[in-house]
Amino acid sequence: MKKNHSVNQRQMAKRFTDSEKYKKPFFRGLRGAYKLLWDYLYHDCDNAGIWIKDFEIAQLYIGSDMPVNEQEALKNFAQRVIPFDGGSKWFLPGFIEFQYDCTIETLNPKNNAHLSVLKKLTKLGLMSTSQGAMDKDKDKAMDEDKDKAKYNGFEENFKSAFDEIYLDQLAMKFKGIDLAKELTDFRFKCDSAPTEYHCRDRDGLRLGLLAQLKSSNGNGKEKNQIKWKV
Repeated sequence: MKKNHSVNQRQMAKRFTDSEKYKKPFFRGLRGAYKLLWDYLYHDCDNAGIWIKDFEIAQLYIGSDMPVNEQEALKNFAQRVIPFDGGSKWFLPGFIEFQYDCTIETLNPKNNAHLSVLKKLTKLGLMSTSQGAMDKDKDKAMDEDKDKAKYNGFEENFKSAFDEIYLDQLAMKFKGIDLAKELTDFRFKCDSAPTEYHCRDRDGLRLGLLAQLKSSNGNGKEKNQIKWKV
């Protein structure tokens, strides 16, 4: 007898995902556990961006080796989530803008998918709240765009600063030092302190790495104190 595998099977909703989120300052700044939680919220909320708060279940899905808690989550996510209904539910305004490619105020009641969202938000009294949240999100988005522009400029400067010719010069100057590791460590230092390093031009980045190499030079020796331009 052929078994009917469709019985009691849950129809899982399909969601868009942002392939660029790992490059965004907000997401990059989260610890691993809260990156997972943020991703989980976007998958577990309903079509209107409403999540029924359940950290016990969230922890089961995320994994016990990635502990999260409500207080830290609210601190990390700030205005990106709006607790309501006595804190038993969370509203994610940004979910709507991303999933439906429009702001809350431009949801179209003639679109059945949009209409369902509008009905839920109106019933829950979230339309005015969400508008305020969207204004704050827009300000945050503008800040993130500025940060992204700075980050992209930093990427170009970093590549220009440490081209093959310059790295060959460093290899000649500093013997016994693992240059690849030092460069990786310096890049991590830059990303960990973006306000200090991401605004530097090519020469500023080179000076930063030189200072690090000289500090590490107890494990290696310079060769003949070669003179060359930064």
